[in-house]
Amino acid sequence: MLDLAQAGIGDLAGATVGLVGFGHTGRAVAERLQPFGAKIVYYARHRVDAAIESRLQATYLPLPEL
Repeated sequence: MLDLAQAGIGDLAGATVGLVGFGHTGRAVAERLQPFGAKIVYYARHRVDAAIESRLQATYLPLPEL
């Protein structure tokens, strides 16, 4: 049986992941990170709708803060 902690996957629990760009690829990454309990923060030239942020549990940050 694969031990998730040894594989490094357990490191995502409680981690903060910053995404630069939140188009199709960035949103797909955010969706795949949700089951691990990672906090998602992102920067994009144009902030996405609040409904998308809520669904993906993502928080917008200006680039210097990201």
